[in-house]
Amino acid sequence: AAFAQSGVASSGTLKAGIEHAKLGNSVRANTGSVSVVDDSSRIIFNIVEDLGGGLQAIGQYDFPGTLDMGALSAAGNNHIGLRSKSWGRIFFGRQDLHYFNRESELTVRGSLRADSISLIAFAGAGTVAIAGATRTANVVHYTTPNWNGLTVIGAYSSNAAAAEADIASGVRKG
Repeated sequence: AAFAQSGVASSGTLKAGIEHAKLGNSVRANTGSVSVVDDSSRIIFNIVEDLGGGLQAIGQYDFPGTLDMGALSAAGNNHIGLRSKSWGRIFFGRQDLHYFNRESELTVRGSLRADSISLIAFAGAGTVAIAGATRTANVVHYTTPNWNGLTVIGAYSSNAAAAEADIASGVRKG
């Protein structure tokens, strides 16, 4: 028999509201709407397994949800990897690369749309948003240990927009 010392923690947020939008100077007959909206609700499972010597195996499965529609998706921050205080952290999977790596806690307390970094994601018409306002797929992500207050994050995606395919496929972009 094998007995694992894994720790599984569940967490998440439920955020919803009522939104009113009105178009000004419009020739359309319907210039306003009221709707129930979800604002980044999610259920998260984190797994930590001590491997000894300060090394841990880590994993996360993140289910973004929509309270207004009652649906869950597996398109969250999902990854597996290793971490230690002396080596840092490396993981592989699907991850937010442009959000949540700053001093502000606005997104945790409010909305992605309320944070200035999200201007990159919620760009206006005719522009292209970095990361397409979503998580980046097929990521190798490394975070250094904390060196006297300095931490460096490096990430690479072999194909940010789609699932990987075999080498003969045109899907693989690198």
